[in-house]
Amino acid sequence: MSDKKSYDRLEKIHEQEIALCTFNENLRSNIDKTLKGFYGVNNIVYRPIHKGLGIEVTGSHNFNLIRNALVKLSNIPNETLSIVFENEEEACALYAYLPEKDKYIYDSHNK
Repeated sequence: MSDKKSYDRLEKIHEQEIALCTFNENLRSNIDKTLKGFYGVNNIVYRPIHKGLGIEVTGSHNFNLIRNALVKLSNIPNETLSIVFENEEEACALYAYLPEKDKYIYDSHNK
């Protein structure tokens, strides 16, 4: 395997690991309890994606409240939680937490 491919693979794994560490089991449990208990969410599925973590939420139309709760509970900058889609008709949404945005925000604030 070439050095570039090895580096790209390690970088991908690294970003997924950072995302999984950020959204650890305790945080996921807290998010599940909060979103299901207060915002009518039926199900939350966490999936590793290429550069981070996908968070699929179903059963609620309260998208602004859900996004705000995810950001507040996880203590991540709002800019690092991307909206992949929000579907009113099907009451589902998919968000992506991308750790590389955390690094960019941190680096830009510390220059």
